[in-house]
Amino acid sequence: MENARDYVILEDELVDYAKNEEGCESVGSVLVLYTGGAIGMQPRDGAYEPEPHYLTNYLTQMPIFNDTSYVPAGLSLRFLLLQDKHILIIISLRFCRQKREELNRRWTSKEQFSPRLPTCRPSTASVTLAIPLTVRKRRILYRVIEYAELLDSSNCVMDHWISLAKDIEQWYDHFTGFVILHGTDTLPCAASALSFIFENLEKPVVLTGSELPITQLCSDGQHNLLGALLFAGAEYGIPEVTVYSQKQLLRGNRTVKSSATDVDIFVSPNCPPLAESREDIKIYYDRIWKSNDKKRRLRVNPDLCPNVAILRLFPSISAETVKAFFQPPVEGVILQTYGAGNVPSNNQELIEILREASLERKILILNTTQCWRGTVAVVYATGAILNTLGVVSGCDMTPEAALMKMAYVLAKWKDPATRRRMLAHSLRGEMTEPILETRVGLQSIIASPREMIDASLEHTRGLGELLSNADANGLAPQWAQKVFPALMCVAAETDDTETLEQLFRIAGHFEWFDHSHRSPLHLAASVGSIVVCRLLLDGGANPNVVDKFGYTPLSYAIRSNNSTPALIELIRQYGGRLPAFMSAKAKEANNAARLGLIRRLRLYKLAGLTLEELDAEGRAALHTAVVYRQLNTVRYLIAPARGSSSTNLYESSELDMFEVDGAEVDPHQRTGYGMSALEEAKRRNFTEIVQVLEACQ
Repeated sequence: MENARDYVILEDELVDYAKNEEGCESVGSVLVLYTGGAIGMQPRDGAYEPEPHYLTNYLTQMPIFNDTSYVPAGLSLRFLLLQDKHILIIISLRFCRQKREELNRRWTSKEQFSPRLPTCRPSTASVTLAIPLTVRKRRILYRVIEYAELLDSSNCVMDHWISLAKDIEQWYDHFTGFVILHGTDTLPCAASALSFIFENLEKPVVLTGSELPITQLCSDGQHNLLGALLFAGAEYGIPEVTVYSQKQLLRGNRTVKSSATDVDIFVSPNCPPLAESREDIKIYYDRIWKSNDKKRRLRVNPDLCPNVAILRLFPSISAETVKAFFQPPVEGVILQTYGAGNVPSNNQELIEILREASLERKILILNTTQCWRGTVAVVYATGAILNTLGVVSGCDMTPEAALMKMAYVLAKWKDPATRRRMLAHSLRGEMTEPILETRVGLQSIIASPREMIDASLEHTRGLGELLSNADANGLAPQWAQKVFPALMCVAAETDDTETLEQLFRIAGHFEWFDHSHRSPLHLAASVGSIVVCRLLLDGGANPNVVDKFGYTPLSYAIRSNNSTPALIELIRQYGGRLPAFMSAKAKEANNAARLGLIRRLRLYKLAGLTLEELDAEGRAALHTAVVYRQLNTVRYLIAPARGSSSTNLYESSELDMFEVDGAEVDPHQRTGYGMSALEEAKRRNFTEIVQVLEACQ
């Protein structure tokens, strides 16, 4: 199985080549899970049916999905062309020769699919493909997992979506984002279910499909798949389950299918798009769901309760029909009511059935409106009566989201009061909760000319309010959209917590970026400010967003001259990690070894590295320290490590409190091209290093 896993994880040499190719500034990676649907179907006997491997083979023939300038059929030719550039490239070639020969064999023999993978359902994986460089000069690599049984979405059940989530969890750390190709009929159900199945999600999971096969001239499949790849592999960092369709990225649990035949398949009636890709890509960061708990790693909730039902009221509905919906084994019912949540309150038999089911038999009832737009609200007496029966308001949830949330809540919590509380609370942005407070209006701030002239915090508030309400009032000038991110980033970099708190009250989030796509958390980490970092993380800042160079906030924290173990532990407690690619992690650590920065190496160790990771040249930190004659670094790396001298690393502020000994790396570890550290030292006649290494043989 371990060998089969290698067919899914992208080859390090391909990733490193992308990073070094001319014109490329960053690299993203996407795992595409192809479950079925019209996008890969072919006509057969007058009807469309799934065709195994047809879609992936078609993608390899399309330049927009397989940039042949990056991945030509003669894969070895590309590597050979690099030999003249630098001697280290030749070493890298030797390091990856076996892998390269395997890739060539698969290409030349047209064997483009792997053996069976360790997925929940039988599947195969394609070769690595690449789309052309994006406008932001980002190279996105992707691989397609195709399940052996390609399903029409009408045949999907909850277990299928749980297995998809488990497969994503298995390769979660190895990719920037994920795309799920799914049939459109039940895609909103799938998106809603996955939004609850995933807990502590920090990476984009984008669902898409098409009404027509991708090979048809009028198909929407090409645009939808390309857009999904862009948003899953780009640096935007939208940590939600979303749906991409017709140039819009929609929140998954807010999406409904609006047409049975048109290519404008999906709409989000009560939640505007999170992003749009028209003449340029626009991200609405203020609309992205911010989780209050980012301290834990991704968790897949493996249980959804199937004992749920949807009851749509209609005039003259009989009491017997309603009563039938509350018979065992039903545990939860979505009640689709009229208008703003109204029921026929003069039908005492109906009201009594609802009362008995909710209050006596503890069946969970969620009140949602039959209307696409608008929300459940206590406006009329015919709706207020449900509150007295213990019925929970579903606000503006879609039927799909309400059904899947009910299944999730019933499976996760057993106490009836807790279940009702969780149903009434927005868990994944699936509903608009009633607004309890209103922000200070723009007019109240700008009413006084003195406040607009005074360069004070009130001026900043006014500007922020202007920006945050730009879509509603149309008053924000274009230049202002550049000023507000600058204010946020400067405040983070200068330890100005007061301004950050004021800006957060206005904008409601910290997802702003400078010209290098560095977030306020990047900048606070770069100056080692644990107070600001804690403020940002508590406010929902994404701890794993990458800048244009591929670095996360944890990378910045380690490289900061003011960094402490406490800061590293804080970011890690909120789920912060180093870059996903192993060679990128090794490159960071090896650079510290090259410069003899032992303190930084200790922090990398604390952040989870073994310091034995190999970079693109096939070297680990010890080999690098030897090559650059860093004697003290060599001593630190091979010295035994007794661990921390402090029982509470989080409260520790001094380096010697968390590690006073060595890294205990293997002194016999060989490079990718077969040399040990001792052989490297002897080759260069570094006598003092040879003596140290021989002493530990």
